[in-house]
Amino acid sequence: MPTIVISENSVRDYTGVTDTQIKQTAPTTNYGSDSAMEAVSWDVGDRVHALLFIAAPSLGGAITVSSATLELRQGGASTGTRNISLYKLLRGNVSATWNTHDGTNNWGTAGAAGAADYDSTALVTLAVDDTNGSKSWSGASLATYVEAQINAATPIRLMLQRNPVSAHDFKFNQYDSSQIADTQRPKLTIVYTLSSPPQFFQYAWPHQLHVRR
Repeated sequence: MPTIVISENSVRDYTGVTDTQIKQTAPTTNYGSDSAMEAVSWDVGDRVHALLFIAAPSLGGAITVSSATLELRQGGASTGTRNISLYKLLRGNVSATWNTHDGTNNWGTAGAAGAADYDSTALVTLAVDDTNGSKSWSGASLATYVEAQINAATPIRLMLQRNPVSAHDFKFNQYDSSQIADTQRPKLTIVYTLSSPPQFFQYAWPHQLHVRR
């Protein structure tokens, strides 16, 4: 089955990854130009969510995704192991702030916490420890979501946050798509098949045509 990588890395099949973070302690600030993102639940009023936006590639027809893996490069974390979950973000773009989903219009609930902002059922959850390096989120729900977005030619929108968000006990730092070391940038790897492969027709050349006498 074909495999593609969507990333801003130098080794990739498609580009189109942008990202930012939204920070409760700076509710009107946009962090789209920063080189790192966080998923933080540290205290009441001190939460940070990482947002990723991935352009849907055109793959020549409808596809069936058998696996999808989001890989991030961890740059730091609190001591211990905590759950960090990936959620389906229902709206927003890289201009988002804690208060707004596009730099202008408010989220339904600040922090992308409303029913119109995100799906509260996690796509996939990973137990993250304080060892820096590559961390990967992969699962059937993520594959299904990626498949639906690509087939609809709609951006893949994801939010990363501490689960439960009310835990107030963990900080997770990861590099973003503008990181100078391009191997540390986020990447989405997709394994798929074409649901409707291109149709080929056989034509007869003129010398292959015969007239019955």
